[in-house]
Amino acid sequence: MDFEKAYKKFLDGTATEEEVEFVRGEMKKASDINDILDNVKKEGATNVAEEQAVKEASKKYRRKDTKKIVIIACAVVLAVAIAIGCAIGIPVLVNAKENTKFSKAQAQEKAIAYVVDKYPAGAGKVKVRKVEKDLEVNGRIKNAHYVYVFEIYNGVNGVVEIEIDGRTGAVIDWDIDD
Repeated sequence: MDFEKAYKKFLDGTATEEEVEFVRGEMKKASDINDILDNVKKEGATNVAEEQAVKEASKKYRRKDTKKIVIIACAVVLAVAIAIGCAIGIPVLVNAKENTKFSKAQAQEKAIAYVVDKYPAGAGKVKVRKVEKDLEVNGRIKNAHYVYVFEIYNGVNGVVEIEIDGRTGAVIDWDIDD
């Protein structure tokens, strides 16, 4: 039997009982096939959606793990740097303190006396402008000491920069800035 002809008669209401049963049977088959295809599409879409969700979750956890690894690595590097700094820095500072025999005040007196000796005309006008205490490490850590650097107005024609050795109190270097 031809479905198209039977279906037209079914719609017109002129179909025989046999044609009505035939059309209904064919429609039931088509409906069943549609249901099967819908389920296949839905299952396929669900699988694709699940795969996408798994990929996104995987990326998210990889990013979190990468961040954790970077933070841990930075913390380890920082801890090692601090440990090395303490292992070297503390002995240097302890030795520098032990090796420095002249205080800042004593070094300043020496620097002023040196400037007055070089520029006697400005003796009453000599003024300390700046004082720095520099750590010196030449060669071995046990030889570490401090050097005092003074900027002193000489009372005559400029500022003298003078370095005093904290171990000996000797003038290491001096220079005038006109």
